Amino acid sequence: MESNGGKGLSKAEIEMFNLEHISDAPDNKPDLQVILDRERQKALKKRCKKLRQRMVFR
Repeated sequence: MESNGGKGLSKAEIEMFNLEHISDAPDNKPDLQVILDRERQKALKKRCKKLRQRMVFR
C-alpha cells in the first residue's frame, strides 16, 4: 500500500498485478528449489549420522 500513496487497491488492479506475475511451469520438469531442498536434507542427514557415530565412539 505504501507504493500507491496509502490507498487500497481495487479488485481489477489486484487481478492485473497477479496476471502479470503468474508464470506457467512445465509439468514434466521438477522444481529446482525442491531438488535443492532434497539434496540439502540428504546432506544434513548424512552429517548427523556421522556426528552420531563419533559420539558413540567417544
